[in-house]
Amino acid sequence: LGAMEEFVEGLVGALNGSRTSTPASSPFRTTQSHSRTPYSVGVGLRLNSRLEVLEVVPGGAASGSPDIAVNDNLISVDGVSVAGCLPQDISHLLVGTPGSTVHLGVRKPSGNITLASVVRPSRQTVGIGMKLQRNTHGEISVLDVARGGMAEASRVMP
Repeated sequence: LGAMEEFVEGLVGALNGSRTSTPASSPFRTTQSHSRTPYSVGVGLRLNSRLEVLEVVPGGAASGSPDIAVNDNLISVDGVSVAGCLPQDISHLLVGTPGSTVHLGVRKPSGNITLASVVRPSRQTVGIGMKLQRNTHGEISVLDVARGGMAEASRVMP
């Protein structure tokens, strides 16, 4: 199997409650969530290494906030300063229980600072840009593939 197929198998295994993980050699490794829920969801922001917002993902939690826009700089998450951090250093702060609220401090290009409260989506999405659904028989299918995500780049089709 290719790396993407191994990754998707690992995701399906996780959704089915299996402890199967992606091989260490895979470029699509996942980290284990310490959430008490079966899955965690993020806020729908794509950030560069300086934590500047490159994209507010359509349909993501942040897309519903008028206080977050492209070119804003993320400076805090739930009151924790993220200055000098990389996106991978703060991902555990951005993901959480579906339906929970996260408070994002952003510095606008003008220098003004805004606090945005966003509610994480209650639907299950996968961080590689796919929305999955389990049918009544327990089978999992791809419902949607996000534009510009890793799944689209790998030509995953719904």
